[in-house]
Amino acid sequence: MKKLLLFLTLFIITGCDGNLQDELTENNDTKGTNVIHTGDELPGRTMSDQNPNLLNTGSERNNERDTEHARKVIEDTGEFTPDSIWINGDDLWVTAHTDADLTSKEKMDAQARLHKILMKALPDYDIEVKVNED
Repeated sequence: MKKLLLFLTLFIITGCDGNLQDELTENNDTKGTNVIHTGDELPGRTMSDQNPNLLNTGSERNNERDTEHARKVIEDTGEFTPDSIWINGDDLWVTAHTDADLTSKEKMDAQARLHKILMKALPDYDIEVKVNED
């Protein structure tokens, strides 16, 4: 008896008329319960283009462009010569050379200066800088 009463209570509370699946199938676009797939998604689309909850900043990453930008920034300092520059996920690894004969403290200061310059130019990356002497 308790099971029958529980079943009837749930049936009344949910307001089920037996055609719930048909109703969802017929009206799913108007109720916003269906994601529309057109089948012609464009290649190269980012997650922010596909998900309205993610902000599209318009600054999608391009590893080649970013490494070239880092190379140009290092060359523009006039103090350093770029060597190895590569990107792994969020990390930008930079090796640069200098003609100066540096002590260990001066080398650390040079790495810090170059790091600061690169952080201004490429703020989206965690940058690791290594300065070598020629």
